[in-house]
Amino acid sequence: MVALKCEICGGSLTVKNDIEIFECEYCGTKYSKQVLKKMYAEITNTVQVEGIASVSSLLQRAQEFAEGQDFEKAKEYYNKVLDINPNNETARKWLNTPRLSLRDQEKIAQIAEYIIKGNKLNAIKVYNDLTGKGLLKSKEKIESIKVYESTKDIINELLTDI
Repeated sequence: MVALKCEICGGSLTVKNDIEIFECEYCGTKYSKQVLKKMYAEITNTVQVEGIASVSSLLQRAQEFAEGQDFEKAKEYYNKVLDINPNNETARKWLNTPRLSLRDQEKIAQIAEYIIKGNKLNAIKVYNDLTGKGLLKSKEKIESIKVYESTKDIINELLTDI
């Protein structure tokens, strides 16, 4: 008997609710019975499928999600890597690194821009909105940031407290 694998990630396919729909247990891709028949017809008897996604395919999917800023999905896939190989350095490193949403990254860039332009009041407001630390703490943080020559230096300083 030939086991069918997901064309996206290489994971094994399982039956969902009825025998008309099959779903990859790793990435959730759904296949109809007709598609599976076609896939089966294309496989020769010499092909062996293990039925579990490989670490490399899971890492690739995780990276794709991370690059697309879908950190929850990326986290899910990096955790699947650790299920297979608990010592995988790439997955551990990514999972232990804090991530900021695009919205938060934009706010940090906006704060830096306000600081460079000397508009500390707006910088304080946006920092408070970003961190929720209160206006007084936000004011203290913004005022503690010395004027840097580059936006990058200001952003690095802001990231130390977030």
